[in-house]
Amino acid sequence: MIYLDWEDIKVALKDLSGILQVLAIVMLVPVIATLIYTPSADPFGILEDASAFIIPSIILYLMHKAIRAYVKTKQDTRTKHAMLTVVLVWMIIALVGALPFMIRGVLDPVDSFFESMSGWATTGMTMIEHPEVIDRDIIFYRSWTHEIGGVGIIALGLIVLIQSGNVAMDYYSSEVGGQKIKPGIKSTVLETWKIYLLYTLAGIVLLYIFGMTPFDAVNHAFAAIATGGFSTHTDSIGYYDSVFIEVVIMFLMLAGAISFLVHYKIFNGDVKAFFRNVEAKYMLILVVIVAFICFWSLIGTDTVGVDTLSPSDVLRKSVFQTVSAISCTGFGTSNVGDWPELPQTLIMILMYIGGFYGSTAGGIKLLRFAVIIKAVIFTVKRMLLPRHAIVSLRMGGKTVSQTELLYVLGLSMVYLVVAIVGAILIMALGYTGYESISTSLSAMGNVGIVYIQGSRWYDMHDFGKVVIALLMWIGRLEIFPILMLLAPLYNKSGKPKKED
Repeated sequence: MIYLDWEDIKVALKDLSGILQVLAIVMLVPVIATLIYTPSADPFGILEDASAFIIPSIILYLMHKAIRAYVKTKQDTRTKHAMLTVVLVWMIIALVGALPFMIRGVLDPVDSFFESMSGWATTGMTMIEHPEVIDRDIIFYRSWTHEIGGVGIIALGLIVLIQSGNVAMDYYSSEVGGQKIKPGIKSTVLETWKIYLLYTLAGIVLLYIFGMTPFDAVNHAFAAIATGGFSTHTDSIGYYDSVFIEVVIMFLMLAGAISFLVHYKIFNGDVKAFFRNVEAKYMLILVVIVAFICFWSLIGTDTVGVDTLSPSDVLRKSVFQTVSAISCTGFGTSNVGDWPELPQTLIMILMYIGGFYGSTAGGIKLLRFAVIIKAVIFTVKRMLLPRHAIVSLRMGGKTVSQTELLYVLGLSMVYLVVAIVGAILIMALGYTGYESISTSLSAMGNVGIVYIQGSRWYDMHDFGKVVIALLMWIGRLEIFPILMLLAPLYNKSGKPKKED
């Protein structure tokens, strides 16, 4: 059991300081949108609007300076310190990141925290009912939180850390799966950002070519590659009713949901790396099966927002929503909350599974889902074959150890238990069990698809909003870093345990 003393906390705070410094700069980027989109010619009016981003930036910078001035330690960073830093930074940026919405009077404090957590955790759930009427710089800020949160604000902050190598990679492991691309954390992060930014730029250009305004193209490219889900329109991607835009968005969603290691191999000429990947095979199978069942369930029915007498329209919406769910993005061309229960249930299962390990997607990840399926097959084989038969559980040509299997099963089970607890808390507010579990899984998986309709969603009690925001936080960190903080500070003997 991990023991944290004050010295451990100081190590985590020391590393947190460098990340907060980077975030202080990141928070100033939306000021550019303020300068472009503020209609006032009065410099003081522009400064007043820009203060929504300047004030949080100053707060983050002062926190950085205070920690650096008062927290001194020579202890090296270890895994437990990395996990603690990850937990702290996501909560801090969600709290400070709520200020722009509050300062500009867009949302109340609880809704602002909800919106901020949803943005930084790349969930895409929103308490802004009609984004079209909100100032453009605030809408840009929402999308900007997706862009930065998607690849991992920890990964961005790592560039300023002194440490390099395996220990620093613990941070990257918490954010994007820990699959090394190049030796050294700085090289790994930079390679990740190159790939990420290339997809972002390509998405902006293509979306603009196919009919989006420059503003909409930037915002939707940010949200799609980050598998976020914030849109500039109430009707999300359905607003455009364009096959070409939907194809580009699906490409970006899938790109964000695929491991950066696979992207790196593809960019270096190994195109077959995708098709060799175990997760890719499972993703393709799930998309085909779920999209087909959704198509079959919708065709000929009386479903709002879908021309169920048009096979092409049903197919478009079935495929798009399936990709949106498994990539944990949450964009919509149709309101899934109006669909029949069978496709709704399948979409909910995809929200639980999620995308690739080492991607910006949420959920338990396809790799863990594949291990669970293999474990079931392995168990059946062991039952059917003679006792002396040698059967091993293998994944991608490698044997899965009992320790690894227990970790996968444990995380998947704890993930589900937390989602159920969250659903019970939401259900206590008067929502149905189906609405509650779907919302809980969507928040935990950082998906953003919501089955609760209209005012019943936007007028939810503040308690429910806080619960959902915390589920986003827990899901983004994949549970165990938070469980580490909740673990007893002493082992069974009552003495501190100094090892990791």
